[in-house]
Amino acid sequence: MAQRIGVSVSTLRLYERRGLIRPKRSRGGTRDYHPEDLERFRAIADLIGVGTSIETLAQLASIRAASQSGDEAAHRVDDALKVLEAEINEQLQRLNTILLDIRSARQRLVGCHGCSAVTVQTRPLLSQARLSESFFIGGRLLGLGGSGVLYR
Repeated sequence: MAQRIGVSVSTLRLYERRGLIRPKRSRGGTRDYHPEDLERFRAIADLIGVGTSIETLAQLASIRAASQSGDEAAHRVDDALKVLEAEINEQLQRLNTILLDIRSARQRLVGCHGCSAVTVQTRPLLSQARLSESFFIGGRLLGLGGSGVLYR
């Protein structure tokens, strides 16, 4: 199963210890995974892949057992999912900003295609004139001056 979802066996065991998965067991104690388990594994791996903590997922997974009624569980899960949704939306906004920076940088670089070789120099501060020739990638200022020098 670990290989099918792209994680290690120890990761599967960690998910089990934290209550994220509860595989059925054969009489001999062998874990018996079903297709719905595979979908759950993939959802867990996807959420962890975008930065959701195992602790957050474990808390979410424990809500049903810790609730007095289905109604209480539904409300608590909905509250937890709202928080998770807000966190993912914040991450999407950051990623979209970075993507826009990259697109802007690529558009500016098109004008440099065919230019002579570029040398790289580190500069602590850029003048206002150099700042106008600069672009950002991931919040880091990069600039390409008309002299063919890349400032970073």
